[in-house]
This record gives sequence, C-alpha cells and structure tokens, in this order.
Amino acid sequence: YNDLKISLIQRSAPTESETEIVILEDGEYSSEYKNIDIKGKVVLTKGDIKIVYNLAVEKFGAIGIIFDGMKEVKPIRHRMDIPDAVQYSSFWWNKGDKKCFGFVLSPKEGERLRELIKERVKNNKSPIRVKAKVKSEFYKGKVEVISAVIPGKTDEEIIIISHLCHPQGTANDNASGSAANLEIARTINKLINEGKLQKPKRSIRFLWVPEMNGTFAFLATQEERISKMIAGINLDMIGENQDICKSSFLIEKTPDSNSSFVNDLVERIRDEFTKDTKNPFGAGKFASFKYATTPFSGGSDHYILSDPTVGIPCPMLIQWPDKFYHTNLDTLEKVDPGMLKRTGIIAATYAYFLANVGEREVIWLANEMMSKFKRKILKYIQDEITRISAIQEFKKFRVEPTQKNIAAKTIREKIKDEKILKNTAIEVINLEKKLNYFINCQKNAFISLKKLSPINVDKYNKELEEFKIKELQRTKKVIYEDFGLDKKEISKICEEMGEEKTKNKGLIKEFGDKEKIKWEDIADKNIISRIYKGPIFEMNILNRLSKEQKEKYFELKKENAETFDLIRTLALYWADGKRKLSEIADLVELESGLRNTEFLVKYFNFLS
Repeated sequence: YNDLKISLIQRSAPTESETEIVILEDGEYSSEYKNIDIKGKVVLTKGDIKIVYNLAVEKFGAIGIIFDGMKEVKPIRHRMDIPDAVQYSSFWWNKGDKKCFGFVLSPKEGERLRELIKERVKNNKSPIRVKAKVKSEFYKGKVEVISAVIPGKTDEEIIIISHLCHPQGTANDNASGSAANLEIARTINKLINEGKLQKPKRSIRFLWVPEMNGTFAFLATQEERISKMIAGINLDMIGENQDICKSSFLIEKTPDSNSSFVNDLVERIRDEFTKDTKNPFGAGKFASFKYATTPFSGGSDHYILSDPTVGIPCPMLIQWPDKFYHTNLDTLEKVDPGMLKRTGIIAATYAYFLANVGEREVIWLANEMMSKFKRKILKYIQDEITRISAIQEFKKFRVEPTQKNIAAKTIREKIKDEKILKNTAIEVINLEKKLNYFINCQKNAFISLKKLSPINVDKYNKELEEFKIKELQRTKKVIYEDFGLDKKEISKICEEMGEEKTKNKGLIKEFGDKEKIKWEDIADKNIISRIYKGPIFEMNILNRLSKEQKEKYFELKKENAETFDLIRTLALYWADGKRKLSEIADLVELESGLRNTEFLVKYFNFLS
C-alpha cells in the first residue's frame, strides 16, 4: 500500500479473511449471477464498481471485490493498451451500505489470475483462494479547502480553482492544475508588489479543493458572497505532453443555460498563443500544439460553479483525452513544462483582465462577442445549406425505368421525391428553430456583461435580430431560388409538420413513433422544480432508494451509459420551476443534439 496506494480500492472496509475467488465478466446485470454462488466469496470483475457492488455484495452476498478493469478512453486507450497500469478506483459509501473491501490489479495481472482460476476449474482442482488483510477504520475527519486572495478595491471576486485530492499523487491529474494555480498567484502578486501591475479592482481568489466536495463546502460557507463572485476558471489536467498522452488542449465552455461573456474572452486569449510557429517561408503562423473549444460536459468543479442556481460562469482548461488518466502511470515525465507555461499565462491573463475590466473593455468584449457569434451563425447556416444540397443529390441517382417495370419504378421515384421534399422541409424548420435558440443564448451572454459594467445591451440585441432576419432571408433565397426547390410544396409540408410537432417535441426527425409520443405526453404534464442550489450528487439519490430501486437506477444508467451524465446535468440546469419536462427536453436537444425523453422521465422520477 505504501508503494501503490491505488492497489487498494479506496474506502475499503477492514478485513482479515480467506475465501474463494469467483470470476465475473462484468457483473453489471443480475442475469450474470444466475447459477453461480458468490455468498461469502470475493468476485473478480472488470465492470463498474458501483454497479458490481450493488449486485455482488448487497444483493448476492459477496464480501469483497478484486477489480482488474481499465476504463476505455476512446480512441487512445482500451483495457490492454496499458496492460501494466493500475486504475484509481473507489467505493463511495451511502447511508446503510454494507461496507466491503477491494483490491485493484492491472489488466495483465487480472488476466493471469483469470487463467489460473479457469485452469483449476477445467482440471477439477480445488478453487483458488485469496487471503485478504486490510487495516482501516472510518472516523469523523475533515478535508481542507485552501483559499488565497489578492485583494482588490471592491468586494467582487474572480476565481481560479483547481482540485487536489487523489489518494496518490498523479502528475497531470491534477498536480499540474494545482501547481499552475500556485504559480499564477505568485506571479501576479510579485508583479503587483514590484509596481509592474496595478492593484486590481476586483479581488482574485485562488482555490485548491478536494474535487467537487471542496467546492460545495466552500460555497456553502460563503453563500452570502456568491453574487459577488463574477466569474471563474477551472484548471484541470493542463500539463500533458501531447505526444506522449495523445491529448489536445481544450477550452470547455459554460452550459447554454448559463450563457456568458467568459467563453469568448478565454478563446480570444487562447488564440494569441496559436501562432507560435511559422510555415517554411514565414508567410503564415500557426500553433505547434493541438487545441479546440468544446461545449460544456461537466465532470469537474466548473460543473458546480456554472450551475445556473450558483451562477458563477466558469470555463475549464483541460487536456483530453489522456492515455494515462486515473492510473499509476500518470507521472512527472508525462508533463510538458511548455504547456504548463502556456496554460498558466492564459489563465492569469483571463483572471487579471476580468479583475480590472471597466466600461471601455466591456465595449471591446461586446464587439468581440458579436464578431464571434456572427461567424458561428454563418458557419452553421452554411452547414445547413450543405445538408440541403446533399439531400437534392439523391435526384441524380435515378434509374430510367423500362417498360416492364415502369409502374413499380414510378411509384418508388414518387416516394423518393416525397422523402426528399420532407427531409428538406425538416432542415428548413430546424434551421429557424436553432437560429432562434442561438440568438436567445447570445442575448443572455450580452446581459451577463452587466456584471462587469452597466452597459446598455439593447443595441446588441437589436443587431442580433436584424442579423437573424437577414440571414434567414438569404438562406431561403438559396434554397428556393438558387437550388430551385418548390417553395409552396415545402411550405405545405412545414405546415403539416407544425401540426405533427405538437406530438413530437424538439427538433423534427421522424414521426408516428407511438412509444416516443407516450413519453412526450408524460413529460408535457410535469414541471420540474429544484429545491436547493447546485448539482445533485449521485450518492444523494442512492441514499433515498431501496435496494430494488437502486438496481433499476443502475440499469437505467447502464442502458444510457454514453449520455447519462450529460443529459441529466443539462436537464437539471434548464429546470427553473416553470418549464415543463418536455420543454426541458427541447432545450437539452437544442444544446447538445441529444434527445431521450423516456430517460428524463424515468430519471426525474428517481429524484421526486
């Protein structure tokens, strides 16, 4: 344990026992436990520890878990890609849970153990047994939240946050973010003391927290001051050597439900660092590193700060994916000092700018935001024009009918023409719906500028509406005049679909699915209200559920594994006590492109 702390599943209960090992493939479904006896035994599994614990230990009586899995990180890591690595794993106990112990093996060690067990079974030999000894205890303790501040002239604050909480030091996750945070604080403070920078108008607060829990704790003790926390930035896994870790430097934006000026600002600062090398003859500059801007997905402390009920817009800087994420191979030689420096300067510039911004800077930022938004909309519209153009390409693939099969061919071509018109109409309807959504989000982003200075945003909102009308007119001219599509026919289909839309919410894709319509009807009868600030921790849900309900909850989670966390988080953010669940499903779809109303109905039933 002293050499490799994560070889023990964290929060393991004490034990001194000897028992048989039983192999599970994943152990995530009750059906896998049929015809096997695991009571009083230890299970060997590659599956999700939460789900395996709920079934193997709580339901079927196992006393411990040996985990030899490796979380897949597409497209750079699968289970046997780093076969000697050990994955960081933990139990997260809920009230009334039957505590157990657990150990972690590398995939390579796990496969060796699996083969030994299978070989003994095959040869009718006595089963392999494990001796387990864990010395541990559960007691009331404390975790520390470290807060430091460079004081400003007002009571407003800008926050730089990084988490520091893993049971064994891991370099990129997140010693890199925590170290950069400390260096930013030291550098800004030094420059102020030397007179090279002015004392900021707003304070800059630096936070080092146990991820999630520490942020909740800090906000809970500062609740009366949250409204003075103007913006933040989260530094998480920022030091990766991209060649070794296979990562890209990402800005993760705030959710659309908390649209803000922060996204365009941090992008603008980042873009200043994307010209660090030149082409062979110096005619153009470009980045020597991989980078991108991505929509909100959550998973770290910004997910709490950016929740609309908290209201501190907080983008995240992160390197992702990382081949060595949450393993013992996340070590110092995989850190790139150059990337640490680059990210540190971006975050420091962001924080100091916001700490000093006044009316002139806000006007500049508003124009930056308008410029970026128009480019985004023009690209979106061109993508839609491309899709509509592609739909028309199907007309080129006609096969001239012979006299023998002319009737069948004619019917097929008629159906094809109707489908082309219908698909075109769908794109036209969705185009306008998305544009209205984008405009509303951008209006809220302009309103957020008032946190920095009492700016009049009416002229910007007027410009947005004029821009939308002009671009819609231009786009329809391309569709109906340049492409030569039948406006009357498409308008008629649009009208018919508008009626159909009362049964199928959100972006129009398909109609007549009775099962989907059933869940839409249920969602249309429910209004979602939040009863406390901040996101909901999963363990708070599980604490309220019976064993049978927990099993159903985990089944729902498994069935929706790829989108579970994102959809539920975005839906929760849009819930304001006024919107129906069907309206929330609309907004989630507009924000993410994902719609699963059945899942949302079932998930919110667990919360009610």
